[in-house]
Amino acid sequence: MAVDILFADLSRARNPRDYMARKLQDFYRTSRATPDEIRALVDRVYVEGDHNNFPLAAPQDLPKLSEGQKKFLDGETALFQKLVDQLSPLIEGEEIRSGSDWATLLKADFHDYPAGTPVLVRETSQATIYYLYHLAQVTRDGRFTYVPNEPEPNEVRANQYEKQARIEALAIALWADLLLSVAKGLLGAVGGKVGSDLLNALFPGSQGIDVKKMLDDFSAIVAEANKVQTVSEQAGQVNGVLISNSEYYIPRKSKSTSKRELYETLLTYHNKLTSVIGTLQSKSAGVDYTKAGLPVCVLAISTHLATYQEMAFQDPNVSDPHESTNVDSIRIAAASNAAWVGAKADEIITDNLNARLAKISDVLNNPVCDGVGSGVVCKSRYFFTDDATGYRSGYYEQSGCKDDAQKRCADARAAYVENVRRQCQADERKKLDWAFESAEHWTSLKETPLPKTS
Repeated sequence: MAVDILFADLSRARNPRDYMARKLQDFYRTSRATPDEIRALVDRVYVEGDHNNFPLAAPQDLPKLSEGQKKFLDGETALFQKLVDQLSPLIEGEEIRSGSDWATLLKADFHDYPAGTPVLVRETSQATIYYLYHLAQVTRDGRFTYVPNEPEPNEVRANQYEKQARIEALAIALWADLLLSVAKGLLGAVGGKVGSDLLNALFPGSQGIDVKKMLDDFSAIVAEANKVQTVSEQAGQVNGVLISNSEYYIPRKSKSTSKRELYETLLTYHNKLTSVIGTLQSKSAGVDYTKAGLPVCVLAISTHLATYQEMAFQDPNVSDPHESTNVDSIRIAAASNAAWVGAKADEIITDNLNARLAKISDVLNNPVCDGVGSGVVCKSRYFFTDDATGYRSGYYEQSGCKDDAQKRCADARAAYVENVRRQCQADERKKLDWAFESAEHWTSLKETPLPKTS
């Protein structure tokens, strides 16, 4: 059920236990609860004393709401009241007190109920009752979210975490497309431009790539990637090559500068890019640049391969660029870097997947104990939680001598984990498509190291 019931003040009831039993009988009339089970619930749903024993938020404790949020929550409150009316109708002779039915929230966790759980306080002529809408939660900034926590045993539902992951994948589209364009261009896919002309077409003038935007976005995939100073410095080195290519090399090339002079300039770019790639593919002083620097490394590799292509065309030692030793260098660099980037992207996916699955608890037990005669009988209630989404499964209780509630819960958890695993892998892979696809284009250079020029 979406709503739970707790009794606070029973001082107005003639026979409190009988009153509670009658209310609970109505409340659970659609369930399979037996009269004995209803009677056993009586001791568990009574909050002794007054509101001081229950963390209800006073008006001053409630979130500050915008007009839109207030209007939305007013509508949700009205629906909550209607649901309570259906689930817990007034019994004969019971009346709602004037000014009752006020909605609030839990200001702190209370047993299984997290802070922010909506509560409807109903004061009648017989009692004060708290109705908790445990499938929802109101955050400190006034946002209303649903938290499904009573699925069918093997039902696995999509949740907000996976939706957010897909949103993050879209956020990196712009610079990721640019990285892919460089990789595709190595095969002549950008207007047939090759080498330095390709780089100039994609990074004209003093433009370069927006390093801050790229690393800020990538920090959603690799935490704090934008905080690793060495990565930013290496990105600056790559941008330096791109800017120099457009502002210095291209103008000199258009003025019929000798191949030897152009080649010497290209060698400086080659050496700088080789250094950048080496730095980003290594770990230094306990700092791992290999993950945080992946997008910069991909850009550096494609830029380096384009530079190799230009070096083949400007090689002063050959008349046919296909005979340049740089052609073999392209094949070797493309293959080794494609393998490295693919493996590193897989490693990032595995890290993020493991971190995601670690948010899912093992099978937990929240036993309920009742007094029977002079003893106490405890009944196990198994469940599991997902801290990433705030999800909590329903309780799994034994329903017969041969029933294994713990195994049913474990099976449900396994199904939930598998669903999260599949979705997380797909989402993380989507975020890194630009890396995998760039590596695929580099691999194609083994057969076509130099595209045809018009």
